[in-house]
Amino acid sequence: MRCDGYWKDKYGGTNPHVRPGSLLAVPPADEAAVNATLTTEPGRALLRALVDYGAYIVSDTAWDAQQFCVEHGVQGEFEAAWGLSMSGTIDQAARGGSDAFLCDVTRLSEALYAVVNSAEGSVGGGGTPRRAAPPPIGN
Repeated sequence: MRCDGYWKDKYGGTNPHVRPGSLLAVPPADEAAVNATLTTEPGRALLRALVDYGAYIVSDTAWDAQQFCVEHGVQGEFEAAWGLSMSGTIDQAARGGSDAFLCDVTRLSEALYAVVNSAEGSVGGGGTPRRAAPPPIGN
């Protein structure tokens, strides 16, 4: 796994499995309980993605925002479908955006667990995938 070069000097957490480059996911066993706490359809869409695919930590918490870095085209699809941005959700709420969506993003963040067996030889943790792999990026 790769991560920002300075992470070892700056990371103050106690969990060695949670750092830039780590895969996080909502456990399938928790899906129904987490879904019951969500109030928006965009939040439920993100839940499905976080259960089926997870999300990698790609940066640090140097600033106060919850963001999702996504593949090319996903941001536009999400905005077209829901009228919401997947990036800067805290800033968006401060500017009169969807407080309900921000709450859902926070609930989803709190439901994430580190996938501790994700490595070069078992990307995504190995085992039987819940969904077919997406097409290669750039095709």
